[in-house]
Amino acid sequence: GGSIDDISPFDHMLKVKSMGEECLREAEEAMKTVPKEHMLEAQKTCDWMKGYQLLSRYYERKVAAGVYALKYAHGRNAGDKAQAEKAADEALAVYLEAAEFWRTHLTPIMMEISGQPMREVLANLNIDQLIESERSDRQQIGQIFNW
Repeated sequence: GGSIDDISPFDHMLKVKSMGEECLREAEEAMKTVPKEHMLEAQKTCDWMKGYQLLSRYYERKVAAGVYALKYAHGRNAGDKAQAEKAADEALAVYLEAAEFWRTHLTPIMMEISGQPMREVLANLNIDQLIESERSDRQQIGQIFNW
């Protein structure tokens, strides 16, 4: 079995995180060259890139928490449990940072574009509901992974 493209979840998510960081870095660099008459639109684009960067940081930590939680569920190594809980705490902290950024910077853009605030599309949850879901996930990590 296996694949010639085997890659660990950690490596994959570090790549995703680095792409989010690169998007933001390039957007911020491009802001230096934007003519004043286009600054408002360019700032909106830069804000979206910041939103993506925060989301990529969150996903990297969330996946790490899940991997360590699975390792602990199967191996009962206390170190894996500690790493799972630490990564879950970090994921929640980044998510809260991201959600506040979405609320203050991206929701106004969405209101301008669609007349609707930011929402998760598939579950149709607003930012406060998403925050509550993430807090619940963090509190229930042991139950979710059958510890």
